[in-house]
Parts: sequence; C-alpha cells; structure tokens
Amino acid sequence: MIPLVSVLDFETLSTEHNAALLSIGAVIRDFNTGEQVDTFYANIIPQTSIDAGLDVSESTKAWWAKQGSAAQDVLSVDQRPLRDVLNDFAAWLKKHGVEYAIGNGPRADNQWLESACKALGMQSPVKYWGDLDMRTLTFIGTHVLRLPHWHSTFKGVKHNALHDAINEAEFCNAVIQKLIKKENVTMAEYNLSIKTESTSELVEIVAKLNGASPIAQAVSQAATDVIVNEKVKETVAQNYATPAPVPSPEEDEGEQNNAAPNADKNGLPWDARIHAGTKALNADGTWKKRRGVDDATIAAVTAELQGTPTPAPTPVAETATPVAPVAETPAPTPVPQPETPTPAPVAPAADVKQPIQQFQEIVGQIGEAGRAASPDYMPRFHGPLVQFLLKKSGVTQVPAATPEQMKAMYEVRDALIANMASITAGVPVETLVV
Repeated sequence: MIPLVSVLDFETLSTEHNAALLSIGAVIRDFNTGEQVDTFYANIIPQTSIDAGLDVSESTKAWWAKQGSAAQDVLSVDQRPLRDVLNDFAAWLKKHGVEYAIGNGPRADNQWLESACKALGMQSPVKYWGDLDMRTLTFIGTHVLRLPHWHSTFKGVKHNALHDAINEAEFCNAVIQKLIKKENVTMAEYNLSIKTESTSELVEIVAKLNGASPIAQAVSQAATDVIVNEKVKETVAQNYATPAPVPSPEEDEGEQNNAAPNADKNGLPWDARIHAGTKALNADGTWKKRRGVDDATIAAVTAELQGTPTPAPTPVAETATPVAPVAETPAPTPVPQPETPTPAPVAPAADVKQPIQQFQEIVGQIGEAGRAASPDYMPRFHGPLVQFLLKKSGVTQVPAATPEQMKAMYEVRDALIANMASITAGVPVETLVV
C-alpha cells in the first residue's frame, strides 16, 4: 500500500534556500488509485515573509514583472500572514495523515518550507525522512520511462502554485502507475536458456517448475524461449501428449507500449519487420527485437532504416536449354534482316535521396549543432530531440514519409538548431518550437 503523498509548489521572491514565500499550493494524491484527494492554496502577505528575515532577490522580482497577469494577479487575492498560512498548511497535512511531501527539487519547495518554519521558530510539518523530490521523478519519467515532460502537457496557468502542484502530481501519478505495471511484467523481459542432452531431464525440470513458486511457474510459462540441442528438439514432442505451441512473432509480446517514441535512442524508427509489436524498449533505450526473427533479417532491415546500402546479389548466369534439330526437315536459309540499332543508354536521373537518407542527415546536423552548444548534449538531449523532431513533423515510419512531412522535418530542424543554446540551457523545447 502506497501512503498518501502531498505534492507542493511554492511561489517565492528568491531562489535562495531561505526564499521569501508568496503563495503555497499543494495537492494530496492517492497513488494506489490515482485519485486526487484534496487541494490547498493560500497567498501570503509578502511583508510578513520579509519581516521574518527571508530572502528577496532583485533578479526574481524582475522575473515576476515579466510574467503574465494571470500568474501575478492571483497572488494579491486573500493574502494572509506567513505564520497563519504555515499553521493552516500543517493542520491540513495532519488532517489527512500525510507525512510525505514531493517538492520540486531538494533545493526548492521543501527547503523553502523548512527555512520559513525555522525563521518563525516553528517545526516543519514534513520530517526529513518524508522529504521527496520531484526532479528525480521527472528524470526517471522522461529519460527512463519515456513519458512526455509535464511542461509539455501542462493545463492551467503556469506559476500559479496550485496549478503547478496539480500538474506535477499528475506527472508523478503517471510515473508511479507505469512503474507498478512494469513490476507486473518484469519476468517477460528475461530470456530463459536451458541446455541439456537429455529429453527426460528437460521434462523433469519443467515439471518441477510447474509445481514450484509463482516465479518458477512464470519461468516454466516461458518454455517457448527454451534453447535445446537438435537431439532434444527432435524427441521432445514424444514426452507431451499435447505440446505447447511455439508462438509466432506476432504473439506473446506482452503489453502494448502506448507511450512509445517515434525512434529509439539511436534515432532508429520502429519497424514491424524486426521490432516487437508492443513497441517496447530495452533498458538501454533501443527497440526490443521481435521474437522469431533471424539475425540476418534484423541486420538487413536495420541497414535499410539507417540508409546503409545492402549489397546486390550476384546474378546467376542462365544456361540455355539446347533444342534438338529436326532431322527430317532441313532448316531454311535465313533471310538477312537489317540490323536493329541498340538504343543508347538513358542517363540516370539525378540522385534523389530517400527519406531515410534525408532523416539521417537531419539528425546528424542537429547533433553537430548540439555538441557545439553543450558538451553533454548527446547523453542528455539528443534522443529526446530526435523523438520531438519525428513527432512534430508527423512521421511515424521514416521510409514512408511524404514530401510534406519531410519539408516539415527540415523546418523543425532549422528551429531546433536556431534555439539549441536555450534547449541545452534547460528551456523546454516545446516552448521554443511551436
């Protein structure tokens, strides 16, 4: 059972550890059911935060002056003293029995709460062991589970503390729900290999697994992945009245990955010929292979998707079948015919690059601009930007991309390169390329 968790978001007048507070927004979420339990919002009289000795930054004040009126105007509604708001917030958490709080980074919301309480001689309602971090969950969600960043799916007014908290809680729930589902299918991600010279020994092993723990039974269920030598393959059918069918590549591939990217971390688009129909990803971010497909096919299709030419097969010379002459009737003397001139070879049309070749060039150009902008571009930004490129241009299968989609892809490329400095500085690409 997952305990109730509060997701916090504070608006402040500084980014220091003891920032003066302007407002508190929070939402309690039940991650067992995914339901929102309750919300909290309160505005604070700024002077009461300043009087408590909390920090005010001129740069943060200038930043607020540039924000929209929707975010600024709400801060002046029903303002109350800092101490009153902190007491109400602590009482709200206690009412719901909440001991865990997710703040947006270890140097932000939870630390600001701790500093404000300490400045007023109060005890923070969140203990050190209940201090959880939103940025870590965001990293896992976007880079490991391949979920879209919560900035890109935001609903409401940004920098409204309650709206921020609700969107952050929604993303946290998506991460936790996906981790729960992933736990239930972990066994499907392993391959079982049993090597034995004895068919009877193999039968005995499977029988023991069937009568053992749930984990062992799951291993037994994966018997279609068992690797045995040719002798066992020929005789194993004799030991079972009804042998279990070996699944075709289309079968037994697990749960569908509805959040699959358009391309894996290497920029390789998904292809049904060689990749799992569930569009699942391996732990290293590459596509999971389709079961039952041989290595030669995988290599050939991968080369096609990467734009690498596959050597043409050597033609086999045809052997003419001799026709026996008819002895009774001599062949007539042939009448000379005017020689038909051999048509001159037609010059090949100008080399037109295929979509996959254009895609590889575009990805290379984006990568070159990214590496010039940041030394850690490749591990941090390249994969997500390639996925954004495909999504924004509407391409799901690169080899089948239309001219209109390729035109859009070039436009997205230009926009990404033009904004690369901001992207590598941490500005969400969705806010820069619209």
